[in-house]
Amino acid sequence: MPLFRSRGPSGRSSPLERELNRVIAYGQFQLDPQSVDPASFGNLEADLYPLAISDPAAFMQDLTGLVLPAGGLATYGGARLAGSLLGWEFKDAHYLSMLDAALEWRRAEGTGAAWLAPYELQRWEQLHGVGSW
Repeated sequence: MPLFRSRGPSGRSSPLERELNRVIAYGQFQLDPQSVDPASFGNLEADLYPLAISDPAAFMQDLTGLVLPAGGLATYGGARLAGSLLGWEFKDAHYLSMLDAALEWRRAEGTGAAWLAPYELQRWEQLHGVGSW
């Protein structure tokens, strides 16, 4: 056990602090299932589901604190994971910040609007207007 554990914004240790690589692999799998061995993220959803439903607000705060600093694929994986665990209509501010960052990354990567999930395009258009992708 390390001497110092990472702390979330509340000063408490995050149970997600060691999950970044699995979240990234999960995100890559969501984009291209053929490019990732599912063993690289294992049972991530099943492992985190009890944590997510027991305290969704704390879970979202911890997940956002984990993936936003890493950016890119981590943020995309975190947003997809959160939506899968808590529902795509979940409107927590932390979730929306992850989703927005993930969409910005996908747009910067040159992803076409046709490759977005309907809820992703809907969120983008809420913020930027219809046809703005």
